[in-house]
Amino acid sequence: MSYQETVEAVNAALVDASFMSGHQTRKLVTEVYLQAAEIIMNETGAAWPEKSLTKKMIDGSHVLQDMFVMLSQADRSEHVRDIKFTYQNYDAIITEGETNGWRKLDAMRKAIQKAQKAAEEATEEATEEATEEPTEDTTPDGQKDDYASSIYALLIQAEQAGHDPAEVIQDVVNLFKNK
Repeated sequence: MSYQETVEAVNAALVDASFMSGHQTRKLVTEVYLQAAEIIMNETGAAWPEKSLTKKMIDGSHVLQDMFVMLSQADRSEHVRDIKFTYQNYDAIITEGETNGWRKLDAMRKAIQKAQKAAEEATEEATEEATEEPTEDTTPDGQKDDYASSIYALLIQAEQAGHDPAEVIQDVVNLFKNK
């Protein structure tokens, strides 16, 4: 086998592995993990995400022992983590898989978490921008400033109508004294 043929064979094997990994992830997400989550919640009486699945919980249930038989502790932990993530983010996983292609769940998890973080930051920025808008100052000094601005605007209107603003102010002062 030539060097080029070896490179092409390696590439074909890597492409097949990636495809199979994506296909396997899709199957686990759509056919297995939600059922597994339901079984876990039924057997433990706990709802995710409130509680995590512990070794003690698994050992206390024959059904869970049967479900995880022949798996190493590391494999079991990885599957439990993926089951929980799928249960909590099923719609986001399906959307990510259909939009950007099915691949290993870890890669999809990172993409989903990155998108969720970006959405949270955008929401925070929008909230901050809404908060930064000038608000009415309801302190006595703030109200005084608002009144002064309103009176000034009325004086400009009086001037535009041909009245002397100083005379208008004097009339207001006189009206106030006679009150």
